[in-house]
Amino acid sequence: MEQSISDYFMNATMNIAKGLQNPQEYSTKFSMMLFIIIIGFSIEYLGMKVLKKKIKNVKTLYRCRAILKSTTRTIMILATLKTWMQAMDTFILLLFLAALFVSIYIKGMINNIIAWFIIEKRKHFRLYDRIEIDGVKGEVIKTGFIHFTIVEISNWFSSDAPTGRTIKIPNSYIFDHEVFNYTELNHFVWNEICYTISHDSNWQKGQQILTTACKKEFSRLKNRTFTDVTNIQKELAAIALSNGTTEPTFNMDVTTVGIDLKVRYLVHYREGSSTKTILHQEIMTNLAQQPDIQFANFLVEMSPGLSQK
Repeated sequence: MEQSISDYFMNATMNIAKGLQNPQEYSTKFSMMLFIIIIGFSIEYLGMKVLKKKIKNVKTLYRCRAILKSTTRTIMILATLKTWMQAMDTFILLLFLAALFVSIYIKGMINNIIAWFIIEKRKHFRLYDRIEIDGVKGEVIKTGFIHFTIVEISNWFSSDAPTGRTIKIPNSYIFDHEVFNYTELNHFVWNEICYTISHDSNWQKGQQILTTACKKEFSRLKNRTFTDVTNIQKELAAIALSNGTTEPTFNMDVTTVGIDLKVRYLVHYREGSSTKTILHQEIMTNLAQQPDIQFANFLVEMSPGLSQK
């Protein structure tokens, strides 16, 4: 097969070379090719004019223009090939190009089918798992031989809220992109909230307010979501792999602006945004009632630059 293809291209090259060595034959073929190009573009130009006059619907007009353009240029290419080669050579070349196109298409199909087998048999992800791939986040609602479908979340939202759109992603994406699975090991993820208070604020009291609010919400979380999980021991074991504790964790950092008070807490992956809202409401209310706690002024860090203007 490889030898036949090689012989074909060698013969085609020799035929073209012979044509170039014969000035009269070369001139005739070049003139014919130029004539085909002029006629082809003229037909395309006139056809565009006619379509623009006859079709008023913009979508239909653009669709018809695309069809006319692709048709005329395909005919121009075929006619040019026939001019420079023998008819049989052109036919064989077209067969080769068609076989090449089919092989590329089949390769893509095979990759998708192999990826589907991995997804299904190796449990790459399951139905209703929340995943993120190539910057797209959502919940899997369908898997197939060619692609899988997810219900999109986030995107233009800052919270994990559904956008109302579904996205079909080729199975072969799992070979080229990282797949982040929110639910493979357990149904819980860690979120973090942060408040920046001034340097002279009572950070110990701020720490107490943040940790108390998070522990109270975590207690409600256990009563609300832990009972919905079928294998809670497996969930807790998976959580231990990452942190070793399910209790909220307090961290503090001192910057030029102020003191950053941070709490990392466990939450069900479906309740990240709602839980953060509840915590902000409670913590903001309590912090505002403390006379010895003031939020940091972020404009202080900008003041040297402002004074130079």
